[in-house]
Amino acid sequence: MNTTYSPNFEIGWIYHVIAPTVTSTTFCMSDVLIAAITINMTIQFKLLQERLRDTFKHLGTDDKNNKTVSVTDSSREWPILQKSIKKIVIHHLSLIDLVGNIEEVFSVLLLIGVISSLSIASFSLYYASVLPLLDFSAVQSYFEVSAVILTLFVISYCGTGLSESSEYIASICYEINFIGTDIRFQKSLLLIMMRSQKPVRITIGKFAGLSIEIFVWFMRSIYTYFMVLRKSNESLNKS
Repeated sequence: MNTTYSPNFEIGWIYHVIAPTVTSTTFCMSDVLIAAITINMTIQFKLLQERLRDTFKHLGTDDKNNKTVSVTDSSREWPILQKSIKKIVIHHLSLIDLVGNIEEVFSVLLLIGVISSLSIASFSLYYASVLPLLDFSAVQSYFEVSAVILTLFVISYCGTGLSESSEYIASICYEINFIGTDIRFQKSLLLIMMRSQKPVRITIGKFAGLSIEIFVWFMRSIYTYFMVLRKSNESLNKS
């Protein structure tokens, strides 16, 4: 198409400027939104950890002289502990349900984002592989791939942080001085620990959880792809 006259010039300008800008902005905003929500949920689980520590830190100690108290101390009685542990359980379950709802909303969006990232990286690396290693156009392609890698790393890191913070709830429960408390309180802690052993995850299209492992797989894939293309082009040039 000859773009030296109107309206072909305007059409070409829209295609080369506006379309990439709108597309990249949309993808960036979606990634920022996913990362922000994931960070927020990570903070919520950390707040739950602190709530567990603060609520039951009095167990086994006397506030006056910090000495171990007897099993019959009133602070260990079940009616008092029941109110506290019930609130903790409700808080924990609400966070798990909330992450499940978030996962339902963003699962498909993450799948589209990862597939798009793979496509962009593949086309950019293919273009760079047919050029000299330090050619200006090849360097531009490297920057495009770097931007894709950085975006995926951020959301993968946030996903890993969310999973680890949800799992750490079990460790906090284990640190509580529950020895000698009512058996019903101990069973409640055990149930929280059992729920925490399965970390909450935001999945990529229900296929895999968002984590650093996915990022490592992505890096290995694009590196292997680039090296295969580079070797193939070098072999063709020699022949």
